[in-house]
Amino acid sequence: MKKCALVIMARSPEGADVKTRLSPKLDREQRVALYTRLLDGAIQRLGRVKGADTLIAYTPADAGGFFENRYGLPCFAQEEGGLGIRISGAIEHVLGKGYDSAAIAGSDIPGLGPRIAASAFKALGKADIAIGPSTDGGYYLIAMKKPIPELFEGIKWSTNEVLKATVDIARRMELKMEILDILDDIDTPEDMERLGLL
Repeated sequence: MKKCALVIMARSPEGADVKTRLSPKLDREQRVALYTRLLDGAIQRLGRVKGADTLIAYTPADAGGFFENRYGLPCFAQEEGGLGIRISGAIEHVLGKGYDSAAIAGSDIPGLGPRIAASAFKALGKADIAIGPSTDGGYYLIAMKKPIPELFEGIKWSTNEVLKATVDIARRMELKMEILDILDDIDTPEDMERLGLL
């Protein structure tokens, strides 16, 4: 049976500022509470993907104890560097552990559940990559069967061009792509209002 790794990218809410784009609408304590709630929900939902192991790639590097104690899932530290380096590194890490495919997912997508995550792995039966686009022009999930570091190079992260730039690179590389359902993430007060969280 093929082994799939579903990796949730997470930042420790202990001693770190999270969801800073929600300031000043939410103070730090409120942002930490919201982030923790979103992370708890993501791990609960994505831990139910049939045929996939759920892992947590965390930052900062000394936060392993928090994640292992709270969730009891396999955890590893994200690489140092920008988001592209961290995503690419997480993919290389789990594929290097013997998994046949890897999906990297964000923790702030309330609509991301087992069905969509499973569809990403299923898509890899025919496609080289599967991408879950978010409404802000980025993506909430990317899955592949082998490391493709070029997909993460030269991207202007945290902009509305992330998905387009990634798709353009994939097309230039002649990769087969499967685009998943578009979902909302929570980065700004407007996102929260749209999703009825404010």
